[in-house]
Amino acid sequence: MRRRCRCLCFILAVSLISGYLLFEGAYRSKSTMNKILLVSYMRSGSTFTSEIIRQNGHSFFVFEPFWGICRKEFAKRRSSWKAVCRDEETEVQSIQKISTVLHSIYNCNFNQLPEEVLTSFWVFPQGTGHAILNRCFNFHMNTHNVRVNVSDTRARCVNKMEVMCKNSTSILIKTIRISFNLFHKVVSKIPDIKIIHLVRDPRAILYSRIELGYLHYQEMKNVSHQLCTKMVKNIYICNHQMRRNVFSLKFECLAAYPISVTESLYTYLNFEFTNEISSWLITHTKGKAMLFGMKYNVNVADSLLVSLKWMTQLPKPVLSLIDQECQEVYNNLRITDSRTLKQRLQYIRRFDLRNFYSAMCKA
Repeated sequence: MRRRCRCLCFILAVSLISGYLLFEGAYRSKSTMNKILLVSYMRSGSTFTSEIIRQNGHSFFVFEPFWGICRKEFAKRRSSWKAVCRDEETEVQSIQKISTVLHSIYNCNFNQLPEEVLTSFWVFPQGTGHAILNRCFNFHMNTHNVRVNVSDTRARCVNKMEVMCKNSTSILIKTIRISFNLFHKVVSKIPDIKIIHLVRDPRAILYSRIELGYLHYQEMKNVSHQLCTKMVKNIYICNHQMRRNVFSLKFECLAAYPISVTESLYTYLNFEFTNEISSWLITHTKGKAMLFGMKYNVNVADSLLVSLKWMTQLPKPVLSLIDQECQEVYNNLRITDSRTLKQRLQYIRRFDLRNFYSAMCKA
């Protein structure tokens, strides 16, 4: 009898200790979860930057959660988001809606997300758990027509995503669709959020859009004006109003100096920079093969040469037009007009190509 009581007491004690440890682990993981928001522009290298961030630890990646808001099927809901819907420069301007979505994602409460947000989880394969969702719903390959209606199936499938999210050490959201004017309010509502502002030479951004068929030369004047006006405003906000809360990252500097720039980025994120990450960077920035399987894929190539491709591909009249619209961006990024850059490229190719961006990348 005494032996049985001892056994029962021992089992009860182990159960209590295990429960306590599980509770402590859940509390600790929730309180120390790294909340990262990567904000940028269409075709600025944000997908590749996301992959760099994801190399450290077990991260949960949410790709463009605000993408669906400007879709035709959600037109009736658009006004509540205060959405400005343009193909390249879409912006959501409702701080209440944005804060609610970010809170839900960072707390892994996906079933609380509206349909127009949750749709992106099914559409973009870059996001964590995309394959699991598709197997759960038994979808076909074309997921762009998916309607994620409220149902038992949705709840069951999304619950699987929530479990993955809660077991992660960091949650990374990548978006090009939040108005920068709202960032100070976002920080006030989510004080432990870490914001990364990724910028790129607007000529490289515009060339990339042309290359993928998103932009035509006859649209260049209007689109370059929209892009550079937005970039000037955003850079000012990040450099002045949000200077202490935002890590400013230049894609050209990441391409030219991947190791040192990533080390600085990891320091900001409180990540450990390891030899494995260094090897991954070398493989993915110094490769010779170009892999263009999807529009949003991460390509293995010489990232420095890729970042300079616009110089040899964009016609001179087009470059002159972009220069007229983007001079203030050039000043902010410490880069020069296209003619001067081309002359510099011809000279510096004989020496160290990385120094091409030396002025832009000085601290």
